[in-house]
Amino acid sequence: MSDSDRHDNWYRRTLLGAISSAAVPVIFSGVGGADALQSHPDSAPRKPPKGGSNALDEVNFGNPGSESQHSFDTGTSETVEGKGGQTARRLLPLNAPDHQLGSMSFTVECDPDYRTYLTLKFESNPENSKRLFLFDGTDMIGYLHQGVGWPSLDMGMNGSLGAVSTHGDFWYATHRLPGYLTENSEEVDLRIVSWDGERPSQNIYRAYTHTDPYLQPPANDKGAEQFELGPIRNAPTENQIEPVVEKIDELVQEGQQKDELSPRGAHGLAMAVQRDWIDVVDEDAVFETVLATVDDWAIRQAESSPQEVGGWEDHGRFAKAVTLLWDYFEERDAFSQTLDGHPTGEMTRRDAYVQFFGEGLDWRSTSRRDLANQFLFVTIGLVRMNSVLEKFDSDRARSQETIDRWIDEAVGLSGVSLNDNEDKFASWYETGSYHTFTEKGLSKEPDYAAHYGELGFSLATKLYHETGLERVRERAITMSQARAPFRLLVNDAETGNRWAATDGTISIRNAQHPGMSSHLRGYGFTPLFHALMLKDPVSVRFGKLAIEHNVAGLMEQWWFDVWGVGSLERWIHRVDGYRAVTEMDDSSYRTPMHRDRFAWADEDLGTVSITDGSERILMNLGFGAATNLHDWGINSLARIHHHNPDIDRVLNIDMTRTEFSTTGATWSRPNKLQFAGKFLGIGMGEEARTRRLPSDGTVVIDQAMTGETLPQAASPTGDPWPLAEDDDEHDPDSYDRKVPDPRVGMGIHYRECLYGQYLIGMNTSGAPERGSGHGTTYELELPDDVSMATDLMTGERVSDESVTVSPRSTRILKLEIEEESKEESN
Repeated sequence: MSDSDRHDNWYRRTLLGAISSAAVPVIFSGVGGADALQSHPDSAPRKPPKGGSNALDEVNFGNPGSESQHSFDTGTSETVEGKGGQTARRLLPLNAPDHQLGSMSFTVECDPDYRTYLTLKFESNPENSKRLFLFDGTDMIGYLHQGVGWPSLDMGMNGSLGAVSTHGDFWYATHRLPGYLTENSEEVDLRIVSWDGERPSQNIYRAYTHTDPYLQPPANDKGAEQFELGPIRNAPTENQIEPVVEKIDELVQEGQQKDELSPRGAHGLAMAVQRDWIDVVDEDAVFETVLATVDDWAIRQAESSPQEVGGWEDHGRFAKAVTLLWDYFEERDAFSQTLDGHPTGEMTRRDAYVQFFGEGLDWRSTSRRDLANQFLFVTIGLVRMNSVLEKFDSDRARSQETIDRWIDEAVGLSGVSLNDNEDKFASWYETGSYHTFTEKGLSKEPDYAAHYGELGFSLATKLYHETGLERVRERAITMSQARAPFRLLVNDAETGNRWAATDGTISIRNAQHPGMSSHLRGYGFTPLFHALMLKDPVSVRFGKLAIEHNVAGLMEQWWFDVWGVGSLERWIHRVDGYRAVTEMDDSSYRTPMHRDRFAWADEDLGTVSITDGSERILMNLGFGAATNLHDWGINSLARIHHHNPDIDRVLNIDMTRTEFSTTGATWSRPNKLQFAGKFLGIGMGEEARTRRLPSDGTVVIDQAMTGETLPQAASPTGDPWPLAEDDDEHDPDSYDRKVPDPRVGMGIHYRECLYGQYLIGMNTSGAPERGSGHGTTYELELPDDVSMATDLMTGERVSDESVTVSPRSTRILKLEIEEESKEESN
């Protein structure tokens, strides 16, 4: 039997039998992942010995005695002395001209009945960092994407968008081993492979296998000293915003000397005219530069089309620039002048601009993009274009009813309904029930995202700045409250200074361990602007925190080099915000990362945040099941980031219970190493999968998870979500076809997860307008060996055998395991 047949038979036997034996539509209750061992689905994993390690087996890489006990095959690896004098191994690329892979192999104990986990110990922020994968022979277990059910062994944490942060010298990555590898076996052969690259991989210190997801390392696993936050950054000047003001002056002088500008530049210069604290502004020069720029774009569009000259927000930025300089246009009688060079001949600038913005509005409203941050970019532009058309008293402006609908859809106050002739790539907008933000305020990309999540909140604040609508302000405040639980304190890896970061480990896009700290993301991306506009306690506190950490004037930002004069908008908003925040009274609000106890959850995205003394735990329950470039079904996967002063972990573990409606529709993993996407320039055909492996020579790398079959959730009515059953037509090499509604993988009514002492029950049902159906009550049962628990959401003590989880709510319990049970397990 071929490997692919072996895998396919396994997956169909473990999952599809359960679905096909039930009448459909049905509420399916899953235990563990799609490939989890099902022989004892209701049994708990083994408990650790009291005071000891719960590892089945361990390999201490670079230790000859440990390696010899595990049939170690060196492959292309070498022993190195790593941090703290600890031994480790790193993989060297095979000596070949290109497409070379490095590898090492070993044998470890596993459990034939329970899910076996593999945990690897890495150092934080290594000099070299490669994508590492588990291989079954020459088949890769996992995908090259970050946000999928089977990611790389390094969790895709080798990328960086700006400054790199740290939360200790080491971190541990925990992964599920596929069920077909360990069934009916007490040991398993594992191969770690590093992907392309001429340099060595990061150091790998240890490997553990275990059945309890919460690994307790043995006493001989030396960590580093307890993590401590570094000192606050020294401010370069007494007034930390003064360098920003000086930079703004420099950019304004540069911009007003140009003949033409980018849309961002024209907008930024027009803003500068409105600030009396910018002394270098030459109003006439700014006006002439903006006038020439808009004239040129209007002529170019008349000679072509809006889509050939504009992007998501270009027309909107020009509209804002004209609005800000409206009095200058009228004082100079510029609107009534003939626009020389316009292809229609004699046309006034007023008529030419109405045509320019009217056509831009028509075109852009037929393509509002698909993801939350893109949707907001476009909506802000639509509002700006409509506003300037109203000032022109043009009948091309849309009704207030239409504008209100666009605004409400952009911030998730209502489900998206398509405009006339609107062509959206995303199928999920066909239902009218898909919201771009969760009810509690997290942006949907369409799963949880770090960088783009903070950006979505920032854009919503900007939309309030444009509209002045109180409902948009209230919605942005909700978003501010929702982002705060997923920020943490870290140290800058280069300077050692403390920073706030937005957690990057449970994010399906731009994953970064332990968090994303550059560009003030951990403070809210544009925290001073948020505080200025919203004035709510959460935004004000983070604005104050940026000032306290002396990062308010930090200018090491990539957009200086990319945007130049076009970065003026952000810097002007920062100065405006800084001056306002320094005059504000501080709020009594304490951030979750500064509290002793805190628990919060978002039922729509399955995210959880826990602060329990020194323990910080962040979860994404259903990680990577959001279609697009991710999984196309229920993967029952929980991604967890857990850290305290002693240890830092990122885990992929099975949820212990998922319930959802299904018609029986399924999706099977294709034989691909990554899903195709024009947006990312991805193509992964057989030629790209042809590599050289030590001892194997040149081979075509196949996907070991081919055939893993995931059930797809149905809508609350029992009908399939759009394109849910389109599996047979799926071409993983094509990104031109639409993908299913993300709720085929995220439409879980109820989910449970047990991790260490923490038991979570999450009930998503009860919001029909959001596609989650009418409310159903569930019972969260406590494990048999638990005598008492504390509800971290309420502080309530729980002694019953179960607790009720009401619709649109989450119970987060900290369990107290009976001492008698602990002694029995020893």
